[in-house]
Amino acid sequence: MLFKSPRGTRDIFFEDSQKFEYVTKILTEQARLFGFTRARTPVFEYEELFRRTSGDDSEVVQKEMYTFEDRSQRKLALRPEGTAGIARAVIQEGLLSRKTLPLNIFYILPCYRYERPQLGRYREFTQFGVEVLGTYSYLADAQIILLAESIFRRLSISDRTVLKINSIGCDECRKKYILALRSFFAKSNNLFCPDCVSRIETNPLRVLDCKHEECRAALEDAPSIIDFLCKDCSENFSKVRSCLDFSGVNYIVDPKIVRGLDYYNGVVFEIQLKSSSDSSLALCGGGRYNGLMVKIGGTPTGALGFGIGIDRLISVMEASEVPMVKEPCVDLFIAYAAEKEANLCFCLVKKLLDRGIHAAMDVANRTLNAQFKYSKKLNSRYLLVLGEKEFTSGKARIEGTESNSSFDVSLDEYFADQVEKILGSAKSGQI
Repeated sequence: MLFKSPRGTRDIFFEDSQKFEYVTKILTEQARLFGFTRARTPVFEYEELFRRTSGDDSEVVQKEMYTFEDRSQRKLALRPEGTAGIARAVIQEGLLSRKTLPLNIFYILPCYRYERPQLGRYREFTQFGVEVLGTYSYLADAQIILLAESIFRRLSISDRTVLKINSIGCDECRKKYILALRSFFAKSNNLFCPDCVSRIETNPLRVLDCKHEECRAALEDAPSIIDFLCKDCSENFSKVRSCLDFSGVNYIVDPKIVRGLDYYNGVVFEIQLKSSSDSSLALCGGGRYNGLMVKIGGTPTGALGFGIGIDRLISVMEASEVPMVKEPCVDLFIAYAAEKEANLCFCLVKKLLDRGIHAAMDVANRTLNAQFKYSKKLNSRYLLVLGEKEFTSGKARIEGTESNSSFDVSLDEYFADQVEKILGSAKSGQI
C-alpha cells in the first residue's frame, strides 16, 4: 500500500524548507527587536477552551475544529489558533503576578483547521503570533500595529499590502450597533448567503466578516460601527490613529474590519493584499481582546495581539518573486584520492566546522572525479585535494574555484588558523 499525506497537509523539503526558514527568521528577529520573547503551548487543549474564547457560533468552532476524545472520554481539540492557549498558560502559570507587565510574547506554532484547502491555506498550517498582556494603553495598540507593518517591510512586500484599521468598541457600543444592524438586515435579508442569514440571528457582527462577494456587496450601505462608539472608545481610537499618523504609518479606516473571533473588542486591524481575486485576502489580523482572560477564569486584563499565517505569506511572496532561497555555498571542499586519506580528510573538516567554517567532504564513496562534480554542485568557493603526495608531505594547496587564487597550507594543528585567515582575507576583498 502506498501511503499519501492527508488532504490539506504537505511535506516541506529543500527550497520550500529554506523559504520557511527565511521567513521565520525575519519574523523572529522583528519580534525580538520589539522586545517579545518566544513561548510554546501544547498542540491540543480542552475543547471548551476554544468554545469559550472563539464563540460557539464561530466558524472555527462550528466547522473547522479537529476534536476527539481521549481514553478517559475528555473532549480535546487540536489548536485552531494560538491566542487561547497563550491566555490559558499565562493564567495557569500565574505570569501576570510573577512577571513584569506587560508580557510581550510571540510564538510560531502549527495549527489545525478543517477547511477547504486552497493556495496558501492548509488544514495543517503554521501561525506566527504576538500577544501583549497587562496593559490598556493605546500605545500598545499602536506598537503592535507598528510591529506588523515593519514585518511586511522587512519581507519586501509592503508595496503589495494595505493596512486597514477599525474599532468595534466595547460591549455597550456593540449593543446599540447590533440593533442598528438587525434593522438594516431586516430590509435586505434575502441578499445574504445562508451562513450569514443564520449569523444575523446569532451574531450579526460576523456578517461583516463574510468573504462572499454577494454579501460584501449587500453590506455597502450598512451602518458603520464608528458612528456608534461611546466617548471612551472613540477617544481611544483617535489616539491610536494619531500615534500612527505621527509615526508616518499609512492606513485606511475600514468599518467592516471586525475579525472573526468573539474575543475581540476595541481597536482591530488587518493587513490585506491590495489586489487579488479575493480583494479582502488578509495576511495579518489582530486587535484588542480585553475580555478574554475573564472568559477562561482569569482576572480583567488589558490584552491584544495579532497573527500571521506563514504558509499563505510565503505563497504571496512567491507570487511577488521575493528572493527567499540562497544557493548553497561551501567555503572549502576537501576531496580525497583514496580511502587511506579519508580519515585525515574527516579530521580536517571537523577542525574547520569547529571554527564555524562551512567545510564539506564526500561521504558516499565517490571517485575523485565524481567528488569534483559534487563540489561544484555545492558551490564550493575553494577546493583542497588530499592525494598520496599531500598525505605524505603534510602540505597541500587550496585552489579558488571561481578565481586563479591558490594558497599553500600545512596539514597540522595550525591548519584551521590558516584556512580562517585565507577566507577572512577573501571576504574583505584582499584576495
